[in-house]
Amino acid sequence: MENHALQNIVEKVKLIEGNDYITIEQTHNLNTSEMLFLIKNLKDDLIFQNKKTITLLVDHLFPYSVDETLVQKGFKLHDTFILVKHNLVELDQNPAIFTFLSINDVSSNIFLDKWSKVMQGSLNASSTFTIEEHFQSVQSELGTMYKDSYILAYEGDQCVGGVMPHIEPGTEAEGRLFYFGLLPEVRSKGKARLLHLQALHYLKDHFHADYYIGGTSTANVPMQKVFKHNKCEIVEKHRVYKWIKGD
Repeated sequence: MENHALQNIVEKVKLIEGNDYITIEQTHNLNTSEMLFLIKNLKDDLIFQNKKTITLLVDHLFPYSVDETLVQKGFKLHDTFILVKHNLVELDQNPAIFTFLSINDVSSNIFLDKWSKVMQGSLNASSTFTIEEHFQSVQSELGTMYKDSYILAYEGDQCVGGVMPHIEPGTEAEGRLFYFGLLPEVRSKGKARLLHLQALHYLKDHFHADYYIGGTSTANVPMQKVFKHNKCEIVEKHRVYKWIKGD
């Protein structure tokens, strides 16, 4: 009975799964009783077994009894997070000042080197994965089309950052950027909002996305300003909890 009840609850949320991690989104679809039941039983379910990391996005409307239960079950508060949405039919004009080169055009070593530098100094909560584990996780999540999503952005001959556009698995038209960021030496020069807007156009024109879902830490004020400038609407706020095997 409990396994059947858990499966019914799991079907109401969204699961993003990689080789050794799983993220649970859209918990706003659950009431408090369902959320507590999920937390108490999820690590016993086959879907979640053998995962190195379980990440749970707790909608900000849930009472703190949910947080207390998560802590009791070994989860730790990792971040507070906002999710935004943009209808890609209503985009501002494409600035088109950057050249996008995918991993089909540059070597994986160059991509990993630039990506690791893009992640330096990020105002988002630190990742529990190494750069190599991130690389493998994206491949696992996106499948054979992952190379089209590994993109470096150049302004002339200078690499300025990286974007990872893709259609969210399990959907037909939900565009996301698995990662977005600038190299440290080109930050604070007004390039972020231009690169982000061009990436949204890329999602629309090359991946045929109808809408965009993005997110950032509440501590990442610069990224929130980029979202606001590019007319993204805040649709959800979360407390992000993580369970890490052996931690």
